[in-house]
Amino acid sequence: MVLDRFSLRAIGWNFLLSAAALLLLAPLVIGMWYAYPFLEVMGVGKLIILMSAIHFGTGVVLTVLLISSKKTSRALLTDSLLIIAIQTSALVYGLHVLSNARPVVLVFEVDRFVAVAKREILASELSLATPPLNHLSLVSIRLVGTKMPNDTKEFLSDLDLSLQGIERSLRPSWWIPYEEALPKIALASRPLTTLLARKPEAREIIEKTIRDFRFDTAKIRYLPLTSGYTRDWIVLLGPGFQPVGYAHIDGF
Repeated sequence: MVLDRFSLRAIGWNFLLSAAALLLLAPLVIGMWYAYPFLEVMGVGKLIILMSAIHFGTGVVLTVLLISSKKTSRALLTDSLLIIAIQTSALVYGLHVLSNARPVVLVFEVDRFVAVAKREILASELSLATPPLNHLSLVSIRLVGTKMPNDTKEFLSDLDLSLQGIERSLRPSWWIPYEEALPKIALASRPLTTLLARKPEAREIIEKTIRDFRFDTAKIRYLPLTSGYTRDWIVLLGPGFQPVGYAHIDGF
């Protein structure tokens, strides 16, 4: 198929408009939903690339098939609106997928932090969570802890669900405010120096991560960070056991 100048110009405009749409969405998707390091932790980098390729590819293919200088202005307008509608629908569906895959809570669970995606949460329990934990943020990730079983019945129920692969971190009824979990985090976290002694090859990564810290780095502690995709990250904890950084290191 030989494309004339009119078709090539139409493809160029479609490409520019498609790029503009993705650039407008980038601050939301990469800057908020998947702020560092969660693009890697949740394993959606390839998904975003695939969706972008589909967005661009759909526009180019439809433009080649439908836009022609031989058509009337009315026909060209109809075809252009059809292309916009199809691309917009694909983009909206992609955003829906990314929204469900985004991390909404970073949960302290026994001896680690777990990044939990919206689609992983046991939705039937969300209304049972302590306010305001019963409402998920539309853009950011929330720090929460998990409680311990209150009695034997609750322990056995927790064990049964865990054996089914539904851990406490996925069940909102077990979430507690992060501040209430601080004593347990203090006990479970480990000095960063112990990790460096055990894994000297990680020193360069750690030093790069903490280079701009404004407090005594000798007091930094850490815990492993996991998700449904990876187990190879750590959370660095600063004053008050608040997360201050992340590093791509196996903390177990």
